[in-house]
Amino acid sequence: MTRLRLATSLPLHRMLLTAGCVVFSSMAAAAQESGPAREEKPWYEALELGLTMDLISEWSSADQFDRFNQVRLRSLQFQAAGQLQDVGWAYAVMDFSDGGGGSDWVLREGAAWITDLTEGFQFRAGKYYADLGAWNRVYAHEFPAPNYDSVRRSFLGGNLALTGVEVHNAFETESSRARWSVGLAGDAEGQDVDLKGNGLDQDSGLTSSGRRGLQNWAAHGRFEYSGEWDERTIWTVGTSAFLAPDRVQFTRIDPDGIPGSLDDRTRRDELRQFLAGVDFQYRTQSAYGEAWEHFSLEFWYEDAEYLDRNRRVDSDRKLGSWLMYEYGFNESWSVGGLLSWNERPALAFDDAEAYRSLFATFRIAPDHFLRAFFSHSNPGLGMQKYYAGGLQWVWTLGAARRGRQSLWQE
Repeated sequence: MTRLRLATSLPLHRMLLTAGCVVFSSMAAAAQESGPAREEKPWYEALELGLTMDLISEWSSADQFDRFNQVRLRSLQFQAAGQLQDVGWAYAVMDFSDGGGGSDWVLREGAAWITDLTEGFQFRAGKYYADLGAWNRVYAHEFPAPNYDSVRRSFLGGNLALTGVEVHNAFETESSRARWSVGLAGDAEGQDVDLKGNGLDQDSGLTSSGRRGLQNWAAHGRFEYSGEWDERTIWTVGTSAFLAPDRVQFTRIDPDGIPGSLDDRTRRDELRQFLAGVDFQYRTQSAYGEAWEHFSLEFWYEDAEYLDRNRRVDSDRKLGSWLMYEYGFNESWSVGGLLSWNERPALAFDDAEAYRSLFATFRIAPDHFLRAFFSHSNPGLGMQKYYAGGLQWVWTLGAARRGRQSLWQE
């Protein structure tokens, strides 16, 4: 699976420092004087704090993943957000997450939104989930299906988190809305809550020794247009692109097969990567009751360099697509399905992987639900195919994560 890396992940003390700075800036801004026109609030009232738990249990006969056949605390997420006096707001999301090989502290996001700008511009800086595709800014426990599709895991590494800046703007009419964003980053990582270490090479320890050059950057952009078919149906179409001229990839080399021996080393390569995607989705509310429908479809294209089996740099192109449909009987009950397919490069023959799942959700409250699911995975030629079934329980205490993406309201 492709893992996007422009640099290694932050050590724990740096993650805590980054998150602490964002939260402290929010607290300080909230405590500042706002002038006689506003009623001053203590920082502890202005600061939004919340805790989200994602508990999951998956059962399968597959033997290549540690996450199966156990009750797993997939995510214990701490979120904080607060106003930056007169200019915007800041937020941080820390996660104590178990991808199957033990729990790790992960800084999901820590950034500030500057919204008090002219001509409708907004500016985001820090570490954030990139505005790329229709679903990248949606967290795993917020996703309608219990697991991600194979396409986003292969192309984006799960959720693509960048450290950099984004510029946003939008314009609206009475029945439509268009928006765009562009970003520039110096660090990128794919976060996958269902992989050991959350899909991050946290044990590489190469942050200080990894040389950074002018080509070690990434740029991305998105354009999105939303409209109404009628008063009950909203649709959205979008296109996105991502370019990393020289993303940094570290590969562990163990010639004798004995971990920790003197001949172990780490190889550093700089590999080009280009991604482009288009997406479409709609949501409609029944005219005769509480029923609703939600459909989403994405196509992705990648042109990238990679290391082949002999650790030589080669290049290839691949395609991927996935779709998801969910039908809600009312505000509490819904059922849905997800299908995904994508090519696997770096082989001398054509190969592809696929993932399919069915799920049923009972929503007790907007941020509290139970879900049952069943899935089938085909990782590709020569790899074990398997079925899995399970249960998921998600609840939020306090404030929900601020800035959550919604089809109805940005």
